[in-house]
Amino acid sequence: MDADAVFTFDERLGIYFAVQSSFLSAAAVSVLLVYALYRWLKRIRIQRDGSRVQTDVTDSSLFLNLMLADLLQALGGMPSIRWMREGRVTEGSLCTAQAVIKQIGINGVALTSLAIAVHTFLVLVFRWRAPRHISKFLVLGVWIFTALVVSIPYAIHRNEPYYGDTGYWCWIYYHWRTEQIVSEYLWVWTAAILMGILYGIMFFVMRGFVAIEKGRVSWVGPRDRIKPDLDEAESEEEEENRYLANLLLFYPAVYIFCMLPNTLSRWMSFTGYTIPNEVTLFASALFALSGMFNVILFFMTRPELVVGPGEAPASPATDTPMDTKYGHLPRTERANNTVGASATGGNGNLDEKAGGRDLGQGFTTASAYKDQLVLDSQLYQSPRGAERTLSYSGSLVPTPHSPVTSATFTTRSGHGLSSSTSARPRTGGSRVDDDDDDNDFGRLPG
Repeated sequence: MDADAVFTFDERLGIYFAVQSSFLSAAAVSVLLVYALYRWLKRIRIQRDGSRVQTDVTDSSLFLNLMLADLLQALGGMPSIRWMREGRVTEGSLCTAQAVIKQIGINGVALTSLAIAVHTFLVLVFRWRAPRHISKFLVLGVWIFTALVVSIPYAIHRNEPYYGDTGYWCWIYYHWRTEQIVSEYLWVWTAAILMGILYGIMFFVMRGFVAIEKGRVSWVGPRDRIKPDLDEAESEEEEENRYLANLLLFYPAVYIFCMLPNTLSRWMSFTGYTIPNEVTLFASALFALSGMFNVILFFMTRPELVVGPGEAPASPATDTPMDTKYGHLPRTERANNTVGASATGGNGNLDEKAGGRDLGQGFTTASAYKDQLVLDSQLYQSPRGAERTLSYSGSLVPTPHSPVTSATFTTRSGHGLSSSTSARPRTGGSRVDDDDDDNDFGRLPG
């Protein structure tokens, strides 16, 4: 831009909208990070009391890293307030800081989003059991890679002008085209393309069009996808799977939606096209909103992960893990409500109020010994309808030689389920879910 040129009113207005977008993203991300900090402090206090704490995605290293990268990207747009006020971009330390922060934030968002996509894909499609603390190593890898990508080109050109005025903000000078591509655009586009592919495959797997078993991929025909004997619970699960499959498409869609106009306008300017100022500034404002869109997306698709599950006191009667961590998408309030089971002696009713072993479709089995139910784990049921009552027949009092409980459960809708279990009462201390890496991005509806 000409050193004597001053931004017009329309240009200043466009910069103003871009700055407002950055502030909105920064505010949304900051609120979520403060909430995560609050949960972390509360979690420490609960653990000291010896109670059980269930983690949510705000305890995840990858999720927190994505929010941090979004915050950096938003902060990188705020120095434009000065350019708007002065009517021009002034090169100097603030200009260089804006360029570096924007570059780090944009790369961090792209690489972390890709890491989440790969993690979700491996867990959901291949039922991969993630090693402990894998997310922390991925986060470390993201920042090491970002640091190298940003610092190496700058170190090579340390004795030459590298960051400066690029029109409406500061970034890498136009004549360093290769550095612009290698240090940012290459990774942004790679992340967008791979996310589209991975989430697309997950969509087809969730909808039942593709089956992956023992590393073999096969197309599922229409007849195999249709289950004529679906009971009510299975139908609900099928619907929830389709619902979550549709939600999966929002992740690459939102990312591509935010970055595509900005990237296309920059690429067109590289090739000599004259881009209208309105297009450039609109694309910049839209890209700056990506942090806010990510927060909204998490609230929409992972409501349980940002508002619950709560802390619960430890139960001495159970030491069974409270959830299955692998091979599942995140539970949503639409798909799961935590309920449980309690029982009455003799032939009677089994009310779902306190927790039994989950059999996969909202049913539980109860293990009894000396006329006492042993509750093995929490029960997750579809929330459609009020609390159900299961009628059962069978003995809850085992013989001295065979402490086995055999029962037949029947829902009010008439679906029956028989079960036989053998168990003794368990005792154990409190259990704390202190691993924040493995239960975040891979849960199917319970």
